Amino acid sequence: GVAERLKLVPLLREVLADSCGISLAEQRLAGPVIDGYEVAVASDISMRWFGLISTVIILLSCWWCLHSWRVAVLVFVTSLYCEAATLALVYYCGHQMTPIMIVMPPLILVVSVSGGIHLVNYHLDAVRTGELATVPGRAVATGWLPCVLSSGTTAIGLASLMLSEIQPIRDFGLYAAVGTLGTLAVLFLVIPGFFDSWLATSVASKTRLPRWLDRAEASNVPNQTLSATVRWLTQHRTPIAMACLAAMIAGTWFCQHIATSVRIETMFAAESRILQDYRWLEQSIGPLVPIEVLLRVPADSDLTQYDRARIVRNVQGALLELPEIGSTLSAASFLPNISENKSVSGVLGRSVANRKLERARQDLVAMKMLWEQDQEQVWRITARVSALQHIDYGRFLDVVREHVHSAVVEDFNPDPSHELSIVATGVMPLVHAVQGELLQVLLASFLSAFLVITIVMMLVERGILAGLVAMLPNVFPMLIVFGVLGATRFPLDIGTVMTASVALGMAIDGTLHYLTFFRRSRALGESLEQAVESSYLHCTPAMTQSSIVCAAGLLMFAGSSFLPTHRFALMMVTLILAALFGDAVFLPALLAGPCGKLYRGIPL
Repeated sequence: GVAERLKLVPLLREVLADSCGISLAEQRLAGPVIDGYEVAVASDISMRWFGLISTVIILLSCWWCLHSWRVAVLVFVTSLYCEAATLALVYYCGHQMTPIMIVMPPLILVVSVSGGIHLVNYHLDAVRTGELATVPGRAVATGWLPCVLSSGTTAIGLASLMLSEIQPIRDFGLYAAVGTLGTLAVLFLVIPGFFDSWLATSVASKTRLPRWLDRAEASNVPNQTLSATVRWLTQHRTPIAMACLAAMIAGTWFCQHIATSVRIETMFAAESRILQDYRWLEQSIGPLVPIEVLLRVPADSDLTQYDRARIVRNVQGALLELPEIGSTLSAASFLPNISENKSVSGVLGRSVANRKLERARQDLVAMKMLWEQDQEQVWRITARVSALQHIDYGRFLDVVREHVHSAVVEDFNPDPSHELSIVATGVMPLVHAVQGELLQVLLASFLSAFLVITIVMMLVERGILAGLVAMLPNVFPMLIVFGVLGATRFPLDIGTVMTASVALGMAIDGTLHYLTFFRRSRALGESLEQAVESSYLHCTPAMTQSSIVCAAGLLMFAGSSFLPTHRFALMMVTLILAALFGDAVFLPALLAGPCGKLYRGIPL
């Protein structure tokens, strides 16, 4: 059912309509198979339609940023090739596109476009500052280090997701990291070659720049607005830096209240058909989510089959005492009520029941109510709780275990030598385990990515303090956004938890480009204010352009009915814009003050 859900569910609906006369509007289907089917359908719609819209938006955004169809198409087609190559890698490695991975192709596309925009801007800068014949060589010499470091740190952030025990998250991290590194190689192979080819005609004929390149070059000339902005930032550097640091401290405090959830209502909108069916079924019939309580009896136990069935019945009664549990089912459900007194009829009744149970053991095994092997016998009790009530699964499972243990000890009072043991498992404990794992994924992946990227920044900036200061604008968006989520107690789902590590790697992009030019300006003897301004005028247009393209491309997926995809898109857009604020506001304020002296006289 789970493996063939895309074939099974439509067939089931067809049979219900044709053979039972139940129209599609009247059918009410729920359960794990239906959950998986609806997730797969929503994912397929998101990939096909929102992916197509996102691709068109990225192309238009790329043209708007670069002001040239020729350059925009070059960057876009190269990025589209990188996206296709990553998908081909998934296919040839024998993996499938899971719902979590549907945002990977557009993510690779926007990362590649962002890198392409930066590389194109290095070429346009080279056009303005030297001979046309040497443009590609000078552009690559200037831009290879920040581009390599940007892609490398993004790949580190993505690869940190491989620490998760949840397979779809590991696959996402692996293929996205490999795809990000692959885009870097393709961009450096393609873009310089095309620029060399385009400029060769102008060099040979000694004519002016082609019109398209002249327009693109003119669009990148620093304007008065940027100059006024950076001067205002340097003048108010202290209050700006202090305000950002205070916001980071507050965000760190509220992050401790972050919670996670993978419940069905966190995956679909409240008005979706699947949640309507869940509500109808639970109101009309009963709770749907199963808890499996397993009673394990050693093979050498002297308990009779009837004694074991009686313990199972007592456990059922104890479970029904809990208000969250609506129904139970076990082998004991099919047994008649037998007197427990010591009369002749009671003794005979228990003896007959024991013999019938002995003969029916294989039937119970076939019904999946009993499981036997050489070492032990396991009796199964299924309890049902609501899928839509807000139940603290961790606390409730502890209550179930304590209640069942008390029922076994107090009602039956078995001899300790029987060594009975009880295990609670099923969908709800699995959901609880996944929720705990999601929080561990968020912490482990983010901290590991932060640690590795911080070490890289220390090496690149050639100083411990310089590396730590460089990380402040990149940690800023994560602490602010996740701090707000913690303060509002908004639960994170399986899509949201991946955004912190991904955004951290992407946020480094602008910081590295900015610091590259800041250090070169300082090496040329410029003052702190002059270096901050010249770097700001050079880097801010490219940082803004790449951020707009990334945000616009991912924002389209916010329209998905599959909420993890919807929230992933919104979170990534929010983090990208917050990272732009960190690089365009917080970082210049830091560098214009005492922190800027950490980078003096160290040319790259």
